[in-house]
Amino acid sequence: MTPSTFGPYTFDHAMPDTLADHMHFQHTLQHTQNPDDIRARLADGRTSYQHLCQMHSARGLEATWANGAGAGRIVVPHIRDGLEGSGLDALARHLAATAADKRLILDGERAPMQDAPWLAAGWVLDVHSAGASIDLSARTWPTDPRVHERPASDLLAPDLLELYAELVTVGKIGDTGETDPAVAFENDLQDEEKRLFVLTESGAVLGAALLTPAPPGRGRGIHMLGVRPSCRGQGLGLALHAHLLAVAAQTHSKHGSRQGGGTNWDNHPMRRIFERNGAVLTEQKQFIRP
Repeated sequence: MTPSTFGPYTFDHAMPDTLADHMHFQHTLQHTQNPDDIRARLADGRTSYQHLCQMHSARGLEATWANGAGAGRIVVPHIRDGLEGSGLDALARHLAATAADKRLILDGERAPMQDAPWLAAGWVLDVHSAGASIDLSARTWPTDPRVHERPASDLLAPDLLELYAELVTVGKIGDTGETDPAVAFENDLQDEEKRLFVLTESGAVLGAALLTPAPPGRGRGIHMLGVRPSCRGQGLGLALHAHLLAVAAQTHSKHGSRQGGGTNWDNHPMRRIFERNGAVLTEQKQFIRP
């Protein structure tokens, strides 16, 4: 990034001698990125200092974010407490100029939930969601004898397709935003580490979820594909989610929003499931540039 200024604000990127400040700021805002992982990615070329961006003012570091190469990636800015008004305006305009091909996520743990600066800079609010983080070491969850693991290749099995056919009558498939299973699970079917869990009763599939891989010590991703609408209100979603948390807790210490813990902000039944199973919810907003 070529250093630039916007009023009293300066934009540049981290350097070897400023990397510690960059990571300290992220940890202050409960950033989930492992600092050792950042160093490893820098060392083997998976990222570069040019991608670790930051914004300064006279009071010091105001915001940090990663702006990787390639369209379609996401940018999650970590904004210092108290940055308002002209500071948010400057950040929103700078990102509109330098990350317009990315999706921008504001997370309530890391940024103020103010729409106006982003809308004024040309961003459009696309998705309003709830992120869920769970400490997997804080409690235990019951496994459910009705839940069985099946190969991820079964995602398009006939009995699962029957489940999806009912799900799409009331919405999308899980958190994919898709209605066509072949499109929704295209990437999952190519990932041999994905684990499929299916809740069945009397031979019928009533619900399904995916457990996604993550390095030990980091979050384990849980993606609730859905429970049959005709069977909702019976606690099946709560039981399926608890079962996957029990499985995830065998090898991981946490489950977080960056690993697939979340739902639409207005999906109150799913939010209640998260909360009853011990999740801490944070507001998240996703912006795009048309």
